[in-house]
Amino acid sequence: MDTIHFHAGSGWLADRLPSFEAALEVATRMTRRLMARGCPIREVNVGGGLGAPGRGHEIPVDLRAYAAVLARHLGPFGVAVACEPGDHLAKDAGIVLAEVVTVEDRGGARFVGLDAGWNLNCGYFIYGFLQEIVPCRDPLAERTWTVGITGHINEGHDVFAEDYRFPPVAEGDVVAILGTGSYAEAMSSTHCLRPIAPAIHLERGE
Repeated sequence: MDTIHFHAGSGWLADRLPSFEAALEVATRMTRRLMARGCPIREVNVGGGLGAPGRGHEIPVDLRAYAAVLARHLGPFGVAVACEPGDHLAKDAGIVLAEVVTVEDRGGARFVGLDAGWNLNCGYFIYGFLQEIVPCRDPLAERTWTVGITGHINEGHDVFAEDYRFPPVAEGDVVAILGTGSYAEAMSSTHCLRPIAPAIHLERGE
């Protein structure tokens, strides 16, 4: 055995760093015991779980503080430290593009309807994870509307944002839902016979 691997949760943010360190201390004690008994430990995999803020009050993990915790506990062993960055990196690696198919006012509220539903991006529908949405033709346009941005599935909770400040848009405009990396594509489905969106994967050139 030359590797120790542990997992202390997923999606955690700045407030959970002390809990992660407490779990790391246990793994450190185990590493010391195994080395003392002659096991050639070369790597400690500290698992994944670094989250991305999805609500207004949430604070991301300070990567310098995270690295300092790892160095403090594992540095003396001279082992390789493996990390899985999780949502902290992967969320920003995906974008969903959708077309505005309706703009209408009902009961004193304005709705912007898209040709996409929660079957393509369930972050808000299931987890309440807020994602920034921008019009592609002018991402920096002034946000003078307050709207609900809705999907095209006949379920009341098929929404991407509520009471959301948004620029004026019209039918036919394309919007980008940001922060849809990680599991969004893997969790997509053909719910209500809605098709799965084609995916384009880009690689950075050398």
